[in-house]
Amino acid sequence: MDYLQSDEYIEYLKKNCGVRGYDHDEKSPNFAGPDIDIFLSYMKLMKIKKDDYVLEIGCGLGRLLKETFDVFGCKLYGIDRNPKLIELAKIRVSSICEELKTSSAEEINFPENSFDRIFCWGVFELCKQESAFLEMNRCLKIGGMLLLTGKSHTYHSDDIEAYSAEVAVTEKKINHTFTNYNEMLEFAVKIGMKPVYERFFERRGFFMKNKFSSGQPKEFYEWLVILEKISNSDINTHDKPSFSIQHSLTYNKKNDR
Repeated sequence: MDYLQSDEYIEYLKKNCGVRGYDHDEKSPNFAGPDIDIFLSYMKLMKIKKDDYVLEIGCGLGRLLKETFDVFGCKLYGIDRNPKLIELAKIRVSSICEELKTSSAEEINFPENSFDRIFCWGVFELCKQESAFLEMNRCLKIGGMLLLTGKSHTYHSDDIEAYSAEVAVTEKKINHTFTNYNEMLEFAVKIGMKPVYERFFERRGFFMKNKFSSGQPKEFYEWLVILEKISNSDINTHDKPSFSIQHSLTYNKKNDR
């Protein structure tokens, strides 16, 4: 069974990514994600206004939708490919959202140019990245911004925590992919987007401490980018992008693949 569709995964989200004021706040000691204040600090860089239409890709239980609404009061939409999670999100945050619906990142069920802001926080590595990226670009208005986070395709060979995390998702057979960040960025520019902010977190655990560099290290574990859509592009005229891999280069080297 797909782990991301399982009851085990839903319980993991309830424990680690619950909605403040609804689910309990105690997190697993193994949870290495950044906290809400770090999330909001990056959302503020997108200068969200009250009348902006904002979409979250992979909204889960609605935790980040609630926090976004409390700060910005904008028009919120959320999608998740797990219908059980959407139903639970509706219980928690439907009163502050314009719409919550079951939809994948690879086939976003909204018209093109629908949103002023889109964010995909901690979810991009669980998507078919190339298809999801194209869909997010399609749904974004000119002048709109996209916030993405992901895992790098090459991290330090002595980052034992990063390697152990990759081994764990492999053993659980989670469809988890790593990004060649530079190739993704090159494709983004080709289709009319430009990076506004870039952050690189060199080792696992640095993101949760917000310990970053603005300049790109040779090897790093996680990344965050905010892209602005400056023009429409006929993406059919470009070669099909390919910037994600199933396992990191670090993992492959350690396992002689």
